[in-house]
Amino acid sequence: MRAPSKRTLHRRLAAGVIVVILVAATAWYTRPVDLYALSPDLEAPQDLTCLLLRYTGNLAEDTTRTLDLTAEDGEAYRQVLSQLEALRFRRFPLGELLQSLRDGQSRVITPGDFDASYQLGDGTCYVLLQCRMGWWEAVTYDSHGLRFRAVSLCGGAEATAALHESIWELAQPVESNP
Repeated sequence: MRAPSKRTLHRRLAAGVIVVILVAATAWYTRPVDLYALSPDLEAPQDLTCLLLRYTGNLAEDTTRTLDLTAEDGEAYRQVLSQLEALRFRRFPLGELLQSLRDGQSRVITPGDFDASYQLGDGTCYVLLQCRMGWWEAVTYDSHGLRFRAVSLCGGAEATAALHESIWELAQPVESNP
């Protein structure tokens, strides 16, 4: 049996180095990040809007609540903002591809499930965090334009439910037109 040539060893070494770099880059990109890492241009949000839809199992009885706050609203604003700032998200390494695969999956809606959106803005940059049946998406509009990112919330369904429940208690019911 012959020993591999130097050229073969160099190719294997180069391939190994490339694999290590790709694994390290993926690990870095998918690390938990906060909403400011998702949108670096967002500095000090002044406006905060929350919209929650709670499924009841009966379409006619599904309820919606909203919460509109500004920095001048004091403690309520700081409470909601601190909850959103405490969230940690993981970005998907192949964002568009994985998002399209994820969107093609069906989910069963059970009573108590939420659809929610949380919008934060500082006057020049806006971030919209949308959660539809447990799937999260971060939409950023800033000086770079409009960007969509599929993300997952660290803590999973429990963290998602806890956030929605706490905001639900603060939000006001939306009157529907008969």
